[in-house]
Amino acid sequence: MSKGEIKNAKIVDVSLTMADHGVLTFDLSLVGYGGYVIGKGYAGAKEFTAEGKGLVALMRIMDTVGVEKWEDLKGKYVRVVTEGWGSTVTTIGNILEDKWFNAREFFSEEKPCPAPAPAPTAKAATIQTRDCSLFTRWQVDMDLADILGRIERGELKLSIGDSLLVGMKDGKKVEFVVTAVGDEAYRFESRDCLGKYVPMTKIQGFFDEVWGNFPDVLKNHIVPTERPYLSKGNLKSISRKLFLPSAAEIFPSEDCYGDKGLYEQMDWYKDVHNRVRAFEGGGNADWYWTQSEYSGSSTACCGVNNNGFATGNAASYTYIAAPVCFRISRL
Repeated sequence: MSKGEIKNAKIVDVSLTMADHGVLTFDLSLVGYGGYVIGKGYAGAKEFTAEGKGLVALMRIMDTVGVEKWEDLKGKYVRVVTEGWGSTVTTIGNILEDKWFNAREFFSEEKPCPAPAPAPTAKAATIQTRDCSLFTRWQVDMDLADILGRIERGELKLSIGDSLLVGMKDGKKVEFVVTAVGDEAYRFESRDCLGKYVPMTKIQGFFDEVWGNFPDVLKNHIVPTERPYLSKGNLKSISRKLFLPSAAEIFPSEDCYGDKGLYEQMDWYKDVHNRVRAFEGGGNADWYWTQSEYSGSSTACCGVNNNGFATGNAASYTYIAAPVCFRISRL
């Protein structure tokens, strides 16, 4: 079996059909997972031929997933192996047991019934969900509580750039991207601003409003974060569950106008494209605040303009938006 990255998935549909030009195929509906020809024929035909290995493959898939009927595959959670962007998923695994089936290897081998394939060497797993989508490449169906529980227990390993599309209480969906992976927690940030202008003088009220709009299951998994900052040249710190990125985390030191020396530029923000945020998901790029007081001023704060460059404005200025950041603990 080829090595790759393991992804958790849900089988959202299965089929066994001759509709494709008289070729009998089976298919499991997972993004990137195609069907395999298992026989030939069409409705009304006088002659049919079949490949015995196709029937064995059906049984091997059912055995791997742990069902006795083909139609019972629908709705079952599995693991799949991908070798990267655009690759076809050909390996399916039991969601819990060390049991795998590689369809490509199976159909390419001469033996009619190869032994079960060993577990692949790869990191686990990223998911997309119903009420909350965790995006990398694959569309799967799980709920937010399950995803967060797996993250907290260390069963689900995330990478920088993975993102969580969360259904908020007001019915909108907000994308939160993993911008840092720490030893104890993943850091998430809203991909865009949250559709509201706010002066920095009222940022805590903004956080309170956003927090009230978060689904309860997400709030239960967010841990407090200690955030050092400079105020009038003095080092201070505040503990928050929601916070803003620091200018020093976004920009290299030569372009940093606040909190200089407190943080290092994050890898995520080394790509200038990741510094650009829309006013709201899918909208136009806009200016947004950072947590940092503008160096040398007690009344101005650092921000990021719509081109992703460092700027500064009076803290009382109204027409600037804000993102949010938070951390979820991990094992």
